[in-house]
Amino acid sequence: MSHGFYMDNGCKKIRNLFLLIVSLSLYNSSQAAGTGWCQGVTGANAFSFALNKTITSPDDNKSGTVLPNAYQWSTGLSFKGQCDCDSTFSGVTYVKTEVPLPPSRTLGGLNYFKLNDNIELASEIYVFRNGAGTGFYPTPNSTDNNTVTSCAVAPFATGNAGKLSLYFNRPFVGQLVIPETKILNIYMSKTKGSFSAVPISYVTFHGMITVPQSCSINAGQVINIDLGDMRSDTIATKGAMPSGKVKDVNVTLDCSNIAAGTKVLLSVNGQAAAGDNTALATNNKDIGIRLTDGQGATISPNSGRLPVTMDYSGTHQLGSSLMKVAPINVTGSMPIPGPFKAVAIINAELQ
Repeated sequence: MSHGFYMDNGCKKIRNLFLLIVSLSLYNSSQAAGTGWCQGVTGANAFSFALNKTITSPDDNKSGTVLPNAYQWSTGLSFKGQCDCDSTFSGVTYVKTEVPLPPSRTLGGLNYFKLNDNIELASEIYVFRNGAGTGFYPTPNSTDNNTVTSCAVAPFATGNAGKLSLYFNRPFVGQLVIPETKILNIYMSKTKGSFSAVPISYVTFHGMITVPQSCSINAGQVINIDLGDMRSDTIATKGAMPSGKVKDVNVTLDCSNIAAGTKVLLSVNGQAAAGDNTALATNNKDIGIRLTDGQGATISPNSGRLPVTMDYSGTHQLGSSLMKVAPINVTGSMPIPGPFKAVAIINAELQ
């Protein structure tokens, strides 16, 4: 009986030892596999390119216009990276891209993001794959490069080539300067669906888009408006407007390279009166200038807009707009006698 009892205890000891060995073996295997995340040897690598494009056709500078494949970048550069896994492991590398810009719309299978008020962009990134599948992939996305590689230090190039498509949300005239802007974060991993929070590389660009269109307002001349003389007591209460002092101002435009149907507006920019922010300030604190369009609607001195009637039939596109100007009291106090003046800038805008 005692011998049998001894063997029982011996079996228990053998089983416990066996389980301990299995547990240790699984633990060491997990550590060897690692996360699979890939990182640049010297940190996240930057791919940068310059986009300088001139829009020559007026039909391309309209709201809703898409310029597919407007630019293709190819830096030809690579960098050294390594994935967190056993050096003897070989397998495909998974690729994920993110766009750090506000999303706007999806058109033709491409995802567009807001660059600024005028331009939205969609990117495609070049991914090399053995055999079929090599090419440009819309972003953001998640795919694999289908190339079996090890986890040793190796050159990485994903992000060094791609394409940009442009969407015109709001047309413009002249030059649109683009500061250095990040458009892609790129992540890579040997583990499907698991990526580091830190990208292995990213893509930035800068540049300028030029639209050689122009609009001349009143032949480029300063518009001087003489309101004449008035008595202080005729403008002594807040909002008061002297009789007979409303002046009609005809503003003319001479534009070139503007597509037929393009909506043109005149924007007014000036300092608002302290006592009434709907009026243009003058150098007399009690007097402001009321601006209205041809229908009598008040035009704000801060980016207020005047409608324009356009004629697209000639070689130059001609426009006209009526603006009404009148002095008003903005404080409720009787103005100090003497001359006064106000200044505003008028710009042409395309929509």
